[in-house]
Amino acid sequence: MNWIRDTYKKIFLRIMRNRSGYTDDEIAELKKTKWLSSFSDLSRSFYWFKVEMVKTNRCTAGWKQGDCLYFDPTGMLIKRKLPNVICPHAIAALSPIIYACWDRIGRGSNPADMLIDHISCTDPGFANGGLGNNLMKITYERMPLMQNLLYILSMTPHLFFYSSKARGSNPPGFPESRNKIANHCKENVDINRSSPRFSGSQTGSNTLETGKGYHLSQEDQKTFFQSKKRIKKISGIEKFKSSRIAVEIVNSEACIAGHGVGEKFYFDSMGRLLVDDANKPICSRLLNNIWYRVIMLMDRIADDTTDYIEDGKFPGEIIDIKMACYGADFPYGDCGRVFMKVFIELPMRHKEL
Repeated sequence: MNWIRDTYKKIFLRIMRNRSGYTDDEIAELKKTKWLSSFSDLSRSFYWFKVEMVKTNRCTAGWKQGDCLYFDPTGMLIKRKLPNVICPHAIAALSPIIYACWDRIGRGSNPADMLIDHISCTDPGFANGGLGNNLMKITYERMPLMQNLLYILSMTPHLFFYSSKARGSNPPGFPESRNKIANHCKENVDINRSSPRFSGSQTGSNTLETGKGYHLSQEDQKTFFQSKKRIKKISGIEKFKSSRIAVEIVNSEACIAGHGVGEKFYFDSMGRLLVDDANKPICSRLLNNIWYRVIMLMDRIADDTTDYIEDGKFPGEIIDIKMACYGADFPYGDCGRVFMKVFIELPMRHKEL
């Protein structure tokens, strides 16, 4: 039976190469990884990831208990099995679980024994300022025969046809020419006129001092300042450099990491966690999801064209949606769950003005 497994691995690698636009040399590099050998095993082609809604409440996508999403053996969402509406809050939450399942497959463990098999979508639900919420359970199970045949059929064209489009024009993931990418994103910006003048960080030309926290080479800076949005980003960082993005725990249920109501931790205006300001260790599952709110405030910081109000609020209402950590509703998940709010905390000298 070894020749069957070897033949299937060759077919799998050929499909992978053609579908994703790899070269033969790149496939040879992938062969050196341990996880690829497990993925190319014949037995994996008979399984898929099933995500079932086990608890729903006011889901704006219209999903209800018992509805399912399906992902093929490589973790790709199966289009023919989709409901009419797909919610990004569910897909975002599922990605780490898929990785955890892949990790088990890669080391020869049973994905059915995953520690984290329940996960909530990133919308915290109506009661916490959101729209609705789904609690999902992910399982790794054998495909029904007909679905397996349809999967094989969908992969068959990639056995014969190479996708150059999938490879893209810049496959290494790094610009082949900095001038080319700079011209692409220039956006008609007059650098000498539009670049912000940062106190202490501008040296008479369009440069930033690395000692100020901007770790860009002179060559990188030339490209950096040819984008309006990046100029806005630096302007916002400088404007709010004395303030902090505060994250406060507003609800806590069975959190084994000990994060309780009223606890705070902070990010600077660049979005970096201020570890010296934290008085205790911070759970990674909490940090994972709070980024969804931090990025919202960083967008406001970059977009702010008038002075912020003294209480730290921006002109215009900020969406007040509490953000849950990556835990699931207790007792479904492997631990508890906390909810957080995010806001700008001004330094005392601003508050006293």
